[in-house]
Amino acid sequence: MTVRRSINMLVDQGLLETVQGLGTFAKAIDLGTAAFDLQDLQGALSGDDVTVRVLEASIKSTDDRIARKLETDVGKRVVYIRRQILSRDEPIFYHREYLIYDPRRPIVEGELEVTSLKGLFSGKGSASFKWGRLILEPTIVESSEAAYLPAPAGTAAFQLEHIFYGFDDQPVSWGWFICPSGELRLTTTVGALEGSQPGRASGGDL
Repeated sequence: MTVRRSINMLVDQGLLETVQGLGTFAKAIDLGTAAFDLQDLQGALSGDDVTVRVLEASIKSTDDRIARKLETDVGKRVVYIRRQILSRDEPIFYHREYLIYDPRRPIVEGELEVTSLKGLFSGKGSASFKWGRLILEPTIVESSEAAYLPAPAGTAAFQLEHIFYGFDDQPVSWGWFICPSGELRLTTTVGALEGSQPGRASGGDL
C-alpha cells in the first residue's frame, strides 16, 4: 500500500484533512457532533415489568410559569397529572405534566390509559403530538418528590423536561421527569470509528 493511498484512507475515515496549498493535517475531534439519544432508555423502560401509576389527576388554573410554558393566558384551565414510573414494582421516575384542557377531546381518559414510558413520549394518550422538545439538566430531589423515588430529599438527580406540540405547532403539554442520578448514565462516541461516518457520533447509551 502506498503512502498516498494510506493518507487517502485516513482522510476518508475522518482522521486527516487536507487544506489546499498547505498540506495534510490531523483532524481535531469535533465535539459538536456528539449526540445522545433516549432510545436505549426508552427501550429499557418499556418492558413488561415497567408500570405507570397515576398519583393525581385534576383540573387547575395556569399560573405565570405554566402559562408561559404552554403559551397561553394566566388563569386558563389545564389538566394536571402526577405519575410514578416503576420497574419491577420499584419507583425509578417521578413525573408531573400539565396539558391544555380541551373538552372536545377525551384527553384525560387517554392520558390516564397510558401505561408505559414509550406511550408518554409517543403521545398515545391524546394522539395529538406532532413534535416535542426535551431538555435534560441536573437538579436535586425535592421533599415533595422524595416519597415517590428511591432517594431522599437533597439527592442529586436529573430533570428531563418535555414540551409537546400539536399539529398547529402550539404547545399541548408540558412536564418533567425526575430521576435520581444513579439511575441514568449518558455515553456517546466522538471521532472516527471503523465503519462509521466521519465526524458522526454513535448512538447514545443511556
